[in-house]
Amino acid sequence: MSPTVTVSVNIDTKQTEPKELKDVSTKAVTDPTIDALAKRLTEGGGDISLFDYAQWLNMRIKNLLGNAPIEIKEATISSGKFYNEDKDKSLLPSQVDGTVIAPGQIVTVSACGKKGAWVGTEGKISLYEGSTRICVFSWDCPFWSSKNSFNATSVHPSYNVTVGDWNQTGGAIGNVYLEVERLD
Repeated sequence: MSPTVTVSVNIDTKQTEPKELKDVSTKAVTDPTIDALAKRLTEGGGDISLFDYAQWLNMRIKNLLGNAPIEIKEATISSGKFYNEDKDKSLLPSQVDGTVIAPGQIVTVSACGKKGAWVGTEGKISLYEGSTRICVFSWDCPFWSSKNSFNATSVHPSYNVTVGDWNQTGGAIGNVYLEVERLD
C-alpha cells in the first residue's frame, strides 16, 4: 500500500508572524515522487534534498535543415527556470532567446523546478529559420502530478519536426530528442 501525504497550505499570504492556521486548504496526493518522500520522512530520513530538482527536462534539438541555422526565440517559463548544465545557475528567458543551432549541430535547452520550492517546470520556446517560425515546443512537468506533457505545436507546413520518446508519467520528463528538417 502506498503512503498518502496530506499537504496543508496556508492561504493567508500576509501573515508575518507564526499564528494558528485558520484558512487552510488540504489536498491528498498520490504520486510516485510523493510516495518516495513520505517513505523517507516516515523512516526518519529527514534529508529530502534529492527532491530539490526532481522535475526537469533537456530538449536536445538537432538541426537537419542542411545549410541554414535555427534560432531559438520567444522563450518563456511560467514555472521553474531555464539552466545550462548546472541546475543551481539559472538562465533568464532572454539568455535562451537568440541561441543558434548551426546546421548538423545539436543544442540542449534545459529547464527544471526550483530548489527547495517543490515546484515543477512549465514553459515554451519557438524555433525560427530566419523570419519563419518552424514550431513551438511547450512542456509541463508539475511537481504535484503524475502526468507530464510535451508538445510540438504550430509546425510550419514546410518543415518536419520529430519528437522522440519522453517520460509522460511522474517525475522528470527527462531527455527529449528533437529533429528539425525542411520538407522538399
